[in-house]
Amino acid sequence: MSNQVTTQGTAATGDLSPGRSKSVSWWPRFRRHRGALIGFGVLMLFSMGSIFAPWIAPDRDRIDLTIVSQPPSFAHILGTDLGGRDVFARVLYGGRVSLSVGLVAAAVASVIGTLIGLLSGYLGGKMDNLLMRFTELISTLPNFFIILILVTITGPSVINIMMVIGVLGWTGKARLIRGQVLLVRELDYVTAARAIGGGPRRLLFVHILPAVVPFVVVGAMLSIAGAIITEASLSFLGLGVRPPIPTWGNMITRAQDLTILQDFPWLWLSPGIAIFLTVMALNFVGDGLRDSMDPRSKKN
Repeated sequence: MSNQVTTQGTAATGDLSPGRSKSVSWWPRFRRHRGALIGFGVLMLFSMGSIFAPWIAPDRDRIDLTIVSQPPSFAHILGTDLGGRDVFARVLYGGRVSLSVGLVAAAVASVIGTLIGLLSGYLGGKMDNLLMRFTELISTLPNFFIILILVTITGPSVINIMMVIGVLGWTGKARLIRGQVLLVRELDYVTAARAIGGGPRRLLFVHILPAVVPFVVVGAMLSIAGAIITEASLSFLGLGVRPPIPTWGNMITRAQDLTILQDFPWLWLSPGIAIFLTVMALNFVGDGLRDSMDPRSKKN
């Protein structure tokens, strides 16, 4: 009799768990989201261009003083910079650094925020209060200025920038995940899993976590966009990745010169447009993933 009840409870739990049924069906819904598909295409374009940059434009650092500050042409589709280097090649290579910073920083922030949100929402009580007070303490800090200080202390390397942005960027995700966990832990399938003897680890990572994955994914997409903008801001202020390594941010530093702003706009417009398109694409993809993966979304 107990085996029958356990089997029925397990079946009911599996049927009700949103993480099981949506794993196969989210892609058709995602394809119906035009903005997300366009954003995904833009991201793939920039990603492939950055990955294959050594084959597409191998002359990143080649200096040719005979073609200094040339406007876009058939030979150099995005023009050349003040050192006669091809801007298109440097945009491609700059995407490698900027996108890497965004991905790693978002991954770090998402892992920290998700773990704290899960534990806070599920455990409740004193642990919830302690974790949320710590989260509020971190969120009250002026993050950008703290990042400036930490990067100044640790040095403006790619790894340091990734870690600093990620470690300080998790608070919003923790609060969002906690709120969702508070809702999900009271649903029928979680109650059923708890009734048939499911332990805290299984409840958290098998039954609750899949239900909050859409919010983790959307948060990660927004974090990538935010990290790219933060890295660009640091580089613009001279505290990001230092030349000659190109990033979209340190390429825009040229815009500080009024002469370049007026007479050589291709030097800063190209990386600026790359940042704009990437951030917009990430937002569209995040919205599409949220709508397609969240079983409670009306668009499903």
